[in-house]
Amino acid sequence: MTLVGDPDGPKSDTGLVLREGTAATLRNFIVMGFNASGLDIDTESSITLANNGDLSVQNSIFFNNAAVDDQGVRTLSNFSGDGDGIDEGSWATTSGFNNSESDPDLRAPYSLRSPSYQPSSSSPAVDGTVPVASPPSDGFCRRGGLHRRDERGRRLAGGVDHHGAARRGSIDTFPETEE
Repeated sequence: MTLVGDPDGPKSDTGLVLREGTAATLRNFIVMGFNASGLDIDTESSITLANNGDLSVQNSIFFNNAAVDDQGVRTLSNFSGDGDGIDEGSWATTSGFNNSESDPDLRAPYSLRSPSYQPSSSSPAVDGTVPVASPPSDGFCRRGGLHRRDERGRRLAGGVDHHGAARRGSIDTFPETEE
């Protein structure tokens, strides 16, 4: 999943906020261009889950996230430093999590007229610098991009309705692969 903030906008604060007992393994994210931080783990329950290994962010790239002070000065802060009981930077860069603070080299992520979130061939998301995690083989996730599927797994036209909710079938979120 790619989350792109507006580094020049006043309301683009934190990219990924995990709170209220979030327990998950999140993989293959690009989080960039937010004005407070790229990752913030909030609330005691989520911090406990993160420290116990029941919450993780892996194989992800954090870039160009920064706090902006009252004078408009940007200070890089890919990870929150809010002093709430977890050092998100140390946690996210734990050996084995395979996270990176590097430019994902997206084509035009901040363009308002013709944005492109596709990484270039030299992107660490493509060239193996940040390894791509495979989906779990539990039958829930399927390769093939964001597509609607019927009960038999056949791809259907459309994807999500105008409310952003899935219509009939499952949605899978992993990139198409050539076989």
